[in-house]
Amino acid sequence: MQVIRGTRAPFLAAACALLMIGAGSADAVEPPSVNFTFRFVPISGGPDGCPTPAGSTFDPRELCATDLGAGWYTIGTVFVQLCPPAPTVTGGVLATSNMDVAERIHAEPDPASAVADVRARVTCALDPRFSFIGVSRELPAVAVSGTAAEAQVITDLSGGGVEVSTIVAIGSFVLAVGVADDVGPPDNAVVLRIVNSAIDRFENPRQPAGSVPPATVPAPIA
Repeated sequence: MQVIRGTRAPFLAAACALLMIGAGSADAVEPPSVNFTFRFVPISGGPDGCPTPAGSTFDPRELCATDLGAGWYTIGTVFVQLCPPAPTVTGGVLATSNMDVAERIHAEPDPASAVADVRARVTCALDPRFSFIGVSRELPAVAVSGTAAEAQVITDLSGGGVEVSTIVAIGSFVLAVGVADDVGPPDNAVVLRIVNSAIDRFENPRQPAGSVPPATVPAPIA
């Protein structure tokens, strides 16, 4: 396994794994056999500090740096498959001095499939065969407004630090948000504010540049 170099490496590795674990029953999960590669990729500055990797299309539903407050910036990375049939895609991670936020939006055929996908992702994340990333456990459910299903997984990362991954079903979509802190467990209130901000952006996408005034920047999260 090749891991990216740099201060953000442990968290990007965890984000790549936990946020792209994909749907499917535990019985369908095969032991990891691919060579995971986490690397920096070219990234351009989209509106409001939005992560727009080279060659990709900006998704106006996703979080951008200004949604989190001052001091956040973007890092390009590759989200790799952990549990099939999740794809390997290029994306962006929002970062600050000691925290990382990674977000992925995944479409399912219908709301019932989205709810099932939430549980499948947790099952995969807790599989002991993937403990090389870190030791994970499921947290008690928290009430996240506007979701049909939700789950949280906390991981003590092998490279140091702790990540909380929140996975929610909204209609036929699954929204996964990973918040990592290199000091210790991310503050619960901070995690919830980031998740709520992601849900708000998902439900109220940015409009094309120039058509409406810039989005109001909320109070800094961290």
